[in-house]
Amino acid sequence: MTRGNLILMIVGALTACALVLAVPAAPLSKPTTIQLQGIATGPPLVTPDADGDRLPAPGDSTFLSLRIVNDVAQFGKPKGATVGQGSVLTWSFAPGIEIGLAAITLPKGTVMASGVGSFTKKFTVAVIGGTGDYSNVTGTVTGTPVNPTQFRIVAKLVPSRT
Repeated sequence: MTRGNLILMIVGALTACALVLAVPAAPLSKPTTIQLQGIATGPPLVTPDADGDRLPAPGDSTFLSLRIVNDVAQFGKPKGATVGQGSVLTWSFAPGIEIGLAAITLPKGTVMASGVGSFTKKFTVAVIGGTGDYSNVTGTVTGTPVNPTQFRIVAKLVPSRT
């Protein structure tokens, strides 16, 4: 399998997951902040990873699956409860500079976000769409690494004015 085919397969899987896991929409009606933690479910898949260090270098793409847990009580569940799953795909352009695409599937729908930055440090990316209750949102997602396999995630969601 070529690198290009792998990237297309991963992007297709992210999109399909977002669409298949969608729940009936009750669009968000007021600004909402969601506080989560994303915990890696395994090591990141880095390709082609020519140096074999499992860290992204220019030209590499990285895929990471996350278990999403509450950082505060929400969705009718306590802090620490598993409330969803996440998938992150990044492409490295230069040392410390990546473009990323993320899908976070929660009980009321999926939030999609994308942006450019260094994802090993605190970052903020734009919400680019969603499904279910999040089908009409814009906003930001900020990620703060807690350790190499865990991120604190704060999604600030605002209903669009369409």
